[in-house]
Amino acid sequence: MSSATGSDLISHMVRSEFEGGRLDDEQITNFVRTLLPAATDNTTRQFLNTATLLLARPEVLAEVRADRSLLPGALVEGERF
Repeated sequence: MSSATGSDLISHMVRSEFEGGRLDDEQITNFVRTLLPAATDNTTRQFLNTATLLLARPEVLAEVRADRSLLPGALVEGERF
């Protein structure tokens, strides 16, 4: 196993100990294989929820189009949906 010096999740997994031992490459790989699709699915759903909300409220969509500084708030609202 290579040394990991990053501050990302996988680097922390490589360095961490659990029940007196370290995770092996297969355990880390299996976790990543589970995590990445879940993250992709979450991002896709967030985008679709935000688009659905904006399309259902054309007046809000028009406001966001006219003032792009409103976009972060619209994304947060889509996330809460």
